[in-house]
Amino acid sequence: MRTSWCRLIAVLAVCPLLGVTLSLSRADEDERPLSEEDQARLQNVKDLVTAHQIAEFGRSYKAPEALVAAGALLLKVNAVTGSKVDKTIDFTTAEKGEGAKEKGLKERANELFDEASGIKTSTEVEAMIREAKKRDYTQFAPRDVFGGPKRISKRVDAGGLQRFTLNFVPRQAGTVALTSDRPVRFVIRSGDSTLNNSVVTSYQYTFVPRAKGGKVQIEVRGMGSPAHFTVYAH
Repeated sequence: MRTSWCRLIAVLAVCPLLGVTLSLSRADEDERPLSEEDQARLQNVKDLVTAHQIAEFGRSYKAPEALVAAGALLLKVNAVTGSKVDKTIDFTTAEKGEGAKEKGLKERANELFDEASGIKTSTEVEAMIREAKKRDYTQFAPRDVFGGPKRISKRVDAGGLQRFTLNFVPRQAGTVALTSDRPVRFVIRSGDSTLNNSVVTSYQYTFVPRAKGGKVQIEVRGMGSPAHFTVYAH
């Protein structure tokens, strides 16, 4: 069992070398380092984005161990947030596009485990899945950090637009992230400043809002084909 878990960790370490990387930006209004609590909260969002990227790698290269590793990351976030990854984002407007059914992290993890078994049915793969399911992920939860990132999943048509307004606590580190099954233009604005404007399938932006306001505007624009995406905020 220990060998199986080590294989999962190896996937997390090797994927960036194979082209699975996380777009990560950070803009601070001051020079103070992030507190342990802030780092723990932001790590949850990073883990969700990383799980998406590893799963895409697993599907592209028919690598069941990558799908198991992605599922394990979802179980970890589910455990350390007390299953409180919700969809209570302040939704402002939607132009063209439909909602997508929200699934819990545990359900999504089990779907990834089923995908892994479908790629290769073997005692080794099943052992990795059993190990991932029974592992005690609560040991990774720091004390006094409760609740998980907010999320909303939507569909955007080719040429369509989804727009959100997110409210953050001033002078407290926050993060916005996106994962999508197709390339979309992901725009982040704060006041008159454009913090990001790029075409991506996964992205994370970390910042410390100004003292006088924590409102951030998000736009997700469809490109050449319809896309299903999820926006995370914490």
